[in-house]
Amino acid sequence: MSSHRGRAPRTTGRAALLAAAMSAALILSPGTATAQPVEPVPQGAAPAPTPAQLAVWGSAAAGARGVEQSVAVLDRATGELVASVGGDEVYNTESVLKLFTAAYYLIQADGEPDADLSGALESLIEVSDNGIQSALWDYDIIPTIVERYGLSGTRNGPNASSGTWGSDRTTADDQVRFLAAAAADPLVGPFLLDTMADTQEEGTDGFDQDFGLNALTGVHGSKQGWSDPGWTPANLHSVGYTARYFVAILQTSPDASYATMRATSTATAESLAALDPPVAPPAPEPALLWSIVLGPLVRWGETLPVRD
Repeated sequence: MSSHRGRAPRTTGRAALLAAAMSAALILSPGTATAQPVEPVPQGAAPAPTPAQLAVWGSAAAGARGVEQSVAVLDRATGELVASVGGDEVYNTESVLKLFTAAYYLIQADGEPDADLSGALESLIEVSDNGIQSALWDYDIIPTIVERYGLSGTRNGPNASSGTWGSDRTTADDQVRFLAAAAADPLVGPFLLDTMADTQEEGTDGFDQDFGLNALTGVHGSKQGWSDPGWTPANLHSVGYTARYFVAILQTSPDASYATMRATSTATAESLAALDPPVAPPAPEPALLWSIVLGPLVRWGETLPVRD
């Protein structure tokens, strides 16, 4: 795989700016203080943080642990890019490229892959099968996807081949834009989103995929990506969706462990997923419903009638 240049975490300046702002808020110039009426503290819950705030906080927390983290969030209902922290920073694609590969072949199959292709694409996404990716690789995949979905920061790597596809280039902003556009594409969306919902906890190479968006509960789907063991700087990506958002969390670090990078990715993903609307509990089965209503009136040991 071609080299992915190391970059110092971009969170230092941002953290310093936040600290300076907080300090300034606490400073009162001598001789200028006047008594002011104290406003009553409003009652009720504090407003929920925005996706943009959570993306900044998540990236800053990752930076404090030596991980450069770019985050992009796109609202599934409005199509608006609601958060972008380092969203135009370029990263090695690693295995998130496999989403492009799947979309490319779904388009070629007019949205109706045969059983063999369908099985191959499922393995490509669910267990991140590198052998299938190398066999399906084609130089035209990225140009086709870029043109079809209007991406601006994604391109083939300098030595693009079936053995170096992990070094192709992409950005967090492009990842969420791709997901939104592909989801709306009738040839791609149904298969892609359903398959992403079945991403397994372990890849075919034994790598732990239980991080980022794949570590969530509730509605979610993901594609995970990671660099080869020993690759420097290490890369660890998670892109996908929650009930409310398309999310891309791309990470690189010259010295952080994969365990640390998994933790920082998951922390950001969980904070964003917490903004999803609550899911209504399923309606109880008829027998359970009748037992709740009539339970106090039924003697111990009797069988409750179930209405047809």
